[in-house]
Amino acid sequence: MTRSEFLKHAQELDEIKIEGLKAAAVRALSNYMLYESGTKDKKLEKAMNLFNEGTLAASSKVNTR
Repeated sequence: MTRSEFLKHAQELDEIKIEGLKAAAVRALSNYMLYESGTKDKKLEKAMNLFNEGTLAASSKVNTR
């Protein structure tokens, strides 16, 4: 997915947009690495699941109002 984003924006010349795209790529890779670590580390996996459950619960409260 990250590779396709690089290819999609390969012709970009605007320096500000390029910096934004770089930052997005770093976030994507960081999130991927965190996810992969969570699948191997049971303590991290539990923490991620608790966070996601809390996020989903908070989101459903906002959507029902």
